[in-house]
Amino acid sequence: DPEQAVGHYDLIAERYRKNGLADDALWHAARLLRKLKRPEDAVVRLRTLQARREIAFGTGSYLSIWHDDGQLEMATILRDDLGQGNRAAREFRKLHELYPDSILRDDALFGEALSWKSAGEPQRACAVLDELAKKHPESKYRRQSPELRQELGCAADPG
Repeated sequence: DPEQAVGHYDLIAERYRKNGLADDALWHAARLLRKLKRPEDAVVRLRTLQARREIAFGTGSYLSIWHDDGQLEMATILRDDLGQGNRAAREFRKLHELYPDSILRDDALFGEALSWKSAGEPQRACAVLDELAKKHPESKYRRQSPELRQELGCAADPG
């Protein structure tokens, strides 16, 4: 029962809030809530996950494996499920800025470009596609970029 599972995940997140189990529980609850067509509730869990982000002052990291994934998922939900292209674009940008070592940075830039497109901001989408081409020339999204660039009316690919 997915609803009951969400309740259990919420209980784990509350009971073990100073533990990595909370991150796992918030991530899995958000994923289930999205499948249950409850995107607002999923975003709440993902925002809570992001609020738990803590930077180590010495060696090592306190970042959960779910932080960058959660940021990407939250932005995608805002764009695709809630139709909030402007907010989604800002959340995709946060992933690129907050997680400079993440392997999801190119995903975030492409997601940001799609979000600006959905928000009716083709110039901003084109600028992000240019950034993607310059910063991630080997990205899997480079194959999709020409069609999107043409659809948006962007200048030629700068790469």
